[in-house]
Amino acid sequence: MPTLRFEDGSALTNPSIVQVKAHLAELAA
Repeated sequence: MPTLRFEDGSALTNPSIVQVKAHLAELAA
């Protein structure tokens, strides 16, 4: 299962592309 780690230290396990884009949008806000 892929785990994606973000610069803010959070991580999503097996995220969908929608979840990834939403999370990146939050970080950029």
